[in-house]
Amino acid sequence: MPSAAPFLPHLADPNSLRVKIHTPVITGSQYPATLVFGIPTAEREGVSYVSDTLQSLLRESARVEDLLDCKFIVLLASVDEQYVESTYNQIKWKFSSEIEKGILQVISPNKAYYPDWSTLPIRIGDPIERVHWRSKQSLDYALLMEFAKTQGTFYVQLEDDIVAHNTYISQIKKYASKMERKKQKWFVSDLSSLGFIGKMFHSYDLKYMIQFLVMFYNDLPADWMIDPLIESKFCNLEQKFQCKETKNLLWPKHKPSLFQHRGTVSTLKGKVQNLKDPFFE
Repeated sequence: MPSAAPFLPHLADPNSLRVKIHTPVITGSQYPATLVFGIPTAEREGVSYVSDTLQSLLRESARVEDLLDCKFIVLLASVDEQYVESTYNQIKWKFSSEIEKGILQVISPNKAYYPDWSTLPIRIGDPIERVHWRSKQSLDYALLMEFAKTQGTFYVQLEDDIVAHNTYISQIKKYASKMERKKQKWFVSDLSSLGFIGKMFHSYDLKYMIQFLVMFYNDLPADWMIDPLIESKFCNLEQKFQCKETKNLLWPKHKPSLFQHRGTVSTLKGKVQNLKDPFFE
């Protein structure tokens, strides 16, 4: 049966998929939540945004009662043990209450999870540094999704340099409930208009996204994979116009956006990222 092995043969190492769980397992936290948020973070030159992002998500833009039905999983996406340890200690010191309640989990990958970057072929004309960066990003998303897929009803992909709308949790729940009541079939929903930020999936559909990320991690940026995935799974490609309508139905957009990008220093060395979501209020 299909698996990651044909596309990532180095995962034959039995340790490669054993993530390190830094936070303790809290009694009761094993029960599925309604919303699970995945937040990958990695080294940036001279700056870190993850604490400010967690401050927005857990303190400034959420009520305590809202958080009890949510889980936030931070992936320290690095093999630098010093960075991982120092970042975890910073998170643990600032957000010990959320960790003790099982709301916040922190994990990091095994060194064996990543391929030998020097062997990756160049794709879509990108410089080698960008190929390595976006390939790693896709594998980070896949690992986060795999870890999170049994932990809740819906999964929301975030980044470590965002700010949340001050009622984002209640708005997401109302939005999802409205689509369920209308029996609206959907595959992915945009809670932000930027890249892969705010992409929401049913947790039971994550297996399809994970498989695409694993298959094409070296070929395409992660957010470029959603369109061909929906086409492959739901469209009759002989009916182009109908396919466009199908994609619009299966990929609804929430307006206004619920997350805004605020970082400027990218995890890609030397890249300045000034993107802002025009639909965020």
